[in-house]
Amino acid sequence: MKSKKRGQNKSFFAKIDWYPILMVSPAFIFIFSLAIYPLLEGIRLSFFDWTLINPKKPFIGFGNYKELLTDSSFWATINNTILFAFLSVLISTIIGLAVALLLNKEIIGRGFYRAITLIPWVTPSVIIAFTWWWLLSKDFSPINHLLLNLNLIDRPLGFLSDIDTTIFGRGLPFWSVLFVRVWTSFTFKTIMFLSALQSIPHSLYESASIDGANVLQKFRHITLPYIKPVMVVTVTLSMIWNLSHFDYNYLMTMGGPFGTTNILGVFVYQKAFSSFRFGYASTAGIAILVLSSIFAYFYLRHSKKTESIK
Repeated sequence: MKSKKRGQNKSFFAKIDWYPILMVSPAFIFIFSLAIYPLLEGIRLSFFDWTLINPKKPFIGFGNYKELLTDSSFWATINNTILFAFLSVLISTIIGLAVALLLNKEIIGRGFYRAITLIPWVTPSVIIAFTWWWLLSKDFSPINHLLLNLNLIDRPLGFLSDIDTTIFGRGLPFWSVLFVRVWTSFTFKTIMFLSALQSIPHSLYESASIDGANVLQKFRHITLPYIKPVMVVTVTLSMIWNLSHFDYNYLMTMGGPFGTTNILGVFVYQKAFSSFRFGYASTAGIAILVLSSIFAYFYLRHSKKTESIK
C-alpha cells in the first residue's frame, strides 16, 4: 500500500510543469516580500499595543480601532484627505484635458511643449516641495515680492502659515499645498488624454463639420465618448494615489499648521515616528487601505466591463 501511495505521489508531481513555476517564482517572491507581507503584518500589528515604551506588544483586539473611531483628529484628517484627493483630481483633470486638447492641435513648437509638460511629473517630489516651500515662504518669497511691487497686497502673505486668511472656509496653507499637488499631477492626465485624443479618427471631425457641428458639439459627441474609458481609468487611479498621498503635505507643512493640511499618510507617519505608536499607526493605515479599496473596486469593475465589450 505504501509503495502504491508513493507511486501515486510521484506521478502527481511528475505531471507538474515546473518550468513556468520557476520562471514566475522570483516575481512572486518579490511581490510577496514588498507588498503582501507588509500588508498582512500591518493588519496583524493593528491588534497590538506596540509602542517603544512597551516593547512586549500586548494583544488588545479591537482596542486601537475603538480609539481611532473616537479620535477627533483622525476624523478631521479623513475630511482633509478626501477633500484634498477630490479637489486635486478634479482640478488636475480639467487642466490636464485642456492642455491635452491644446497639445493635440497643429501648433508651432508642439513637440517642445509636450516635452516641458513632463517636467513636474519627472522631477523628484523632494525638489519640488522645497522649491515651492521657498517660493511660498513669507519672508523670502519672490511671489510676495512681486505682489507687493504690484500693490496687490499691503503685507507679505504666509502662504504656508496663515490660517486666518481663508478662501471658501479653508486657510492659505490648504490651498497652497493643493496648488502644488495639482501642478505636479495634471501632467499625468495630459499624457493619458493626449494618447486617447490621437486615437480618434480625424474623419469623424470632418464629417461633423460637414453636418454643421460646432466646436462644443464635436467635443460632446465625438471627443468625450472616445476618451471616456481612458478618463475613467485615469481618474480612478488618481483618486487611489491621492488618498495615500504623503510627500507634499509633509515636506511643505508637516500636516500643519494646526492640522489644516494633515492627511492620512502624514497622520500614520506622525503616530508611528513621532508618537512611536506603531500599533495605532497600523490601524490608521487600514483606513487608507479601506478608502483605496473602494476606488480599486470600481477600477476593476470598469476594467471587466471594458474587456467584456471588447
